[in-house]
Amino acid sequence: MVIMRFSVKCGQCGHHSRPDPSPRHGILKVLKGEFDTCRKCGTKFTKIQVPNRPLVQKLMAELSNLSSAVEIVEYARNVPRAYGLA
Repeated sequence: MVIMRFSVKCGQCGHHSRPDPSPRHGILKVLKGEFDTCRKCGTKFTKIQVPNRPLVQKLMAELSNLSSAVEIVEYARNVPRAYGLA
């Protein structure tokens, strides 16, 4: 099993912010709405597109409420990342 880092790419400046060193905790922070700002330029994301990964599906099943800013999207790349849109 390969553990991929989870980051949110800012749509404004292109910076890849990692909500947490742990992919699991980082995804949880995004899904709960606890992470919504670029760490470099300070842009507040109005929508965050999260790739539909097996870990994301598992964590969504455990959550009772999902942040309204989160949108689950399919991906077709080797390293899936979330995208923050201002």
